[in-house]
Amino acid sequence: LLLRAAEDATGGPVPGLRGVKVLRGVQLPNYGKPSAGATASAAGDTLRLRVTQREGADTLELELCDLAGRPHYRAQALRAVNGGMTPVAAPGDLTPWTTRDALYDGHVLFHGPRFQVLRQITGVSAAGLQARAEGATDRGWPVDALRSDPALFDAAMQAAVLWAEQQLGGATLPMAVGALELGVPGATPAGAAVDVFVRADKVASSSATCTVQLRAGDVVLAHLSGVELVLRPGEGVSSPAHAASVAS
Repeated sequence: LLLRAAEDATGGPVPGLRGVKVLRGVQLPNYGKPSAGATASAAGDTLRLRVTQREGADTLELELCDLAGRPHYRAQALRAVNGGMTPVAAPGDLTPWTTRDALYDGHVLFHGPRFQVLRQITGVSAAGLQARAEGATDRGWPVDALRSDPALFDAAMQAAVLWAEQQLGGATLPMAVGALELGVPGATPAGAAVDVFVRADKVASSSATCTVQLRAGDVVLAHLSGVELVLRPGEGVSSPAHAASVAS
């Protein structure tokens, strides 16, 4: 949504975003439900996109807002790619994923069936994580008007959350992305083998930062740097909820 808003405002392609921040969560109580008297195509909830070009500034500011005008997400449009399209090396010392049998345990990853886009974890270590994911086409999502593949961007965040769980001992939420660079626009074709590479940058007591790259073979689909994840309240190695999640 933010990429398309930036392109509509500039009249040309925008290679990515920077300074992506989650200010507050977005709840969609009407997801998949048509409003009273509306057709199925009018289903869902309404949000607003605010695009601001400051006078004398070259920065295009983007905000995803609710109907009251409160911003929930904020970002700036990238004017040029910063060189993130070179394939990154796979993280080292990967070992098999053994934390639990089910990736989608309802706690660390709480996504419903339509958003369960990770197919398998290739391996995980303190240095990072590698996973296989599927895109919007394979998930059966409408793809004709997509500027990027939302299923794969969700897969990137989910993989980062799983890596952060290993480092912090609990469930996290992605709260910021330093820069998101788009290598290939649109949805990936059906049957594409997409790998997610998470590489560790920094781990603190209650937060972790990493770089995530989406690739189909040697083709970089997207590169996300400065992905910041923060432990949810009450989470950590002694969290009862995390202990129950691991036991499952």
